[in-house]
Amino acid sequence: AYNITKTPLPDSSVDVVVYCLSLMGTNLGDFFREANRILKISGKLKIAEVTSRFRNVKTFIGAVEKMGFSLKRKVCYYK
Repeated sequence: AYNITKTPLPDSSVDVVVYCLSLMGTNLGDFFREANRILKISGKLKIAEVTSRFRNVKTFIGAVEKMGFSLKRKVCYYK
């Protein structure tokens, strides 16, 4: 199994980190710390998840912001 909290990438080496239906662990802080480590200064974190995965989306966004990221745009799609 691949561990996304310990990627084999150097610090500050990628422009974009994408989490798409992959934030299912209980160690979300570790996921975002790793994203912060491998992202370049101007890098972007993109998250595509279903809102039902979170008890409170605003709380989730706040937690991500506390990890050093800022929300630029939130998009919700419905059928």
